[in-house]
Amino acid sequence: MGRISIGNIMSLITSFLQGNRITYCTRCWCIGHLRDKCQASSARCRVCLQEIAENQTHISSYQPRCAQCDGNHHSLSSQCQTIRTYKAHLKEEVDKAFSSGILRRLEPPKQTPEFNSEDFPAITGQAQRIIPVWGNKHIPQQQSTFESANIANALTALTKQLTIMTDNNLRMEKKLDETNVRLNHAAQMSESLQKSVKNILQSLKDVMAKIVYPLCELKRVDPVGKYLPFSTILDELTADTNMDRNALHETATAKSTNDTVTSYAVDKLNNHET
Repeated sequence: MGRISIGNIMSLITSFLQGNRITYCTRCWCIGHLRDKCQASSARCRVCLQEIAENQTHISSYQPRCAQCDGNHHSLSSQCQTIRTYKAHLKEEVDKAFSSGILRRLEPPKQTPEFNSEDFPAITGQAQRIIPVWGNKHIPQQQSTFESANIANALTALTKQLTIMTDNNLRMEKKLDETNVRLNHAAQMSESLQKSVKNILQSLKDVMAKIVYPLCELKRVDPVGKYLPFSTILDELTADTNMDRNALHETATAKSTNDTVTSYAVDKLNNHET
């Protein structure tokens, strides 16, 4: 008919055979008769069908052998075609016996339970038993006003403390953020300063390499007495400056005198003409 997978094992789907009791012998393991009517000379093993001698211990070979068809399976296994045929024929005979009335199925009488109203009384509130959760004694539902006030005060104080702690945490977070901003700014400034110093050092390095060092190599040391002392040069420069200043003053004085004489002569000439 088909196959079905049960527990990762493919099993055959066969027609259902009702479990009618078959007649078999527990001495020779053949079907069709019982042990008291068995004609075998000696008993045989249920698995290997070897003869079992009386007053001796039998050791089975554990190799199954069928007493019906001599196959490699147990004598009453459903793998045996003789057993399947016998069960099918037995089912047909049993069905015929039920249909003809020879056999009758035993059906238990149906019993209707009868309940009274007093069998299951309703549970009232007074009869309920309150079991404490933590194994403590039963606490009355209504507490005193004093205890309630104490609990309320304790909860209020706890709420205030939690509020203060929350505010402190917020302030600390704000300060930490500001500190982080300052540190980041300082780090940026330090990095910029390092870059500037690096550039300046590179410029100084170039100046020393391209200007100072070549000049030092070309410089020659002359005799000390070849040049005048710095003080003498300074005195000469001061004297020359004073002389130039005096010359300029005399020129300005002479010019002002000439201007005065000229203006006087012009005024006198004008007066004479009038």
